[in-house]
Amino acid sequence: MNKTWEEVNLDESFDFILAAYVITYFPKTKRKHLIKKMYNMLNPGGSILILSVDAQKGSWRKIHTYFYKLINHKHYSSDSELKQIVQEYGVISKSFKTQVISKNSNEMLKILGFDFYKYPANFLTFSSLLKKFMKKYSDASEKVTLEMVHNAYIITKK
Repeated sequence: MNKTWEEVNLDESFDFILAAYVITYFPKTKRKHLIKKMYNMLNPGGSILILSVDAQKGSWRKIHTYFYKLINHKHYSSDSELKQIVQEYGVISKSFKTQVISKNSNEMLKILGFDFYKYPANFLTFSSLLKKFMKKYSDASEKVTLEMVHNAYIITKK
């Protein structure tokens, strides 16, 4: 099935739905509705697991915040909105950490390029500043370690 979640119409229900790091791609004006659509597709006792990157915690988020300040762009994480939306469902929330590790700052820039693909000229312009920013997360061998904090939201249908 090659459709957006808005386009999907199924005549089935599920015991489990996984939405891993996709809510950010839902149109902002439709997020609440699309999460409700998932909920409505659950069997009684079924669960949705929604994963997102925390809006404020971790060095991964800090470098993103720094980049958006450099390009004078107001960036809003979908995680902030998600925290509010899921409260309507009696959600269980858990957090966990992972690390993004690269052999040096050039390799980390390649990794970060995936997130900043919408701003290629800005990313190129500010790469040297991003490298400087990464120094505080580098060890003596130049390996860069950025911590990513993830939020897991578990919604179970009564």
